[in-house]
Amino acid sequence: MLADGSGSPETIRDVGTDPVARPQSWAPDGDRLVIQVENDLMVLTVGDDSALTRLFDTDFQTHSASVSHDGKWVAYVSDISGAREVYVRRFPEGGREYQVSDGGGRAPVWSADDSELFYKDPTRLVAVSMRKEPEWELLGREPLFDLSFFRYTPDPSRAQYDVFPDGQRFVMLSYQQSMQDTPRINVVLNWYPGLPS
Repeated sequence: MLADGSGSPETIRDVGTDPVARPQSWAPDGDRLVIQVENDLMVLTVGDDSALTRLFDTDFQTHSASVSHDGKWVAYVSDISGAREVYVRRFPEGGREYQVSDGGGRAPVWSADDSELFYKDPTRLVAVSMRKEPEWELLGREPLFDLSFFRYTPDPSRAQYDVFPDGQRFVMLSYQQSMQDTPRINVVLNWYPGLPS
C-alpha cells in the first residue's frame, strides 16, 4: 500500500495466519521482503510467483532482521550462543556469521549511511562501529544511553524504535513511571466549609 495511505492494498502473497508471518525489513531494491515465519527468517521475492525462501540454513531461532540501506548486509538476532545476540551476514547470500553484541542484544537498526549499527542490550542502546570490506570487522561498541524509560512490548521481532537520518536522534515510546507523572485534574467537593472564617 502507498505510504500516504492512498490507493488500495495489494496482496503480495497469502502466507496464512498459522504460522503467523511478520514483516521485518525491505531490501532497498523493493523486490525482496524479509519476513519472520515462526522461528525462521524468510525472503519473500515479490513477483509473479512471490517465491518464499529460507534466509539461513540454521536450527536456531532467528528474528528481528534489518537489511542495510546498501542492500549488502542483514543484521538479525539469533540464539545460537544460548542467549539472544545480534549478528550480521552478507545479504542475501549469507555466508559467515559475525557477532555484533556481547552480553545480550536485540532490535538491530542501521544508521542511514550504514556506518553504524544500533541495538539494545539488556539496559542500554549501543552503537557499533564496523568495517564491512573486504571482510566485516567490529571496530567498537559505544553505549549511548540507559533505556529504563523505554516502552518495550513483548513482541521481540520488531525494533520498536528508529534513528533519524542524522544518526544523532532516536524516536521511541517511553513508559509513564507512575500516575504522578500523568497530568490530572483534582476535583474537591464541599470545599467551602473548610475555609477559615
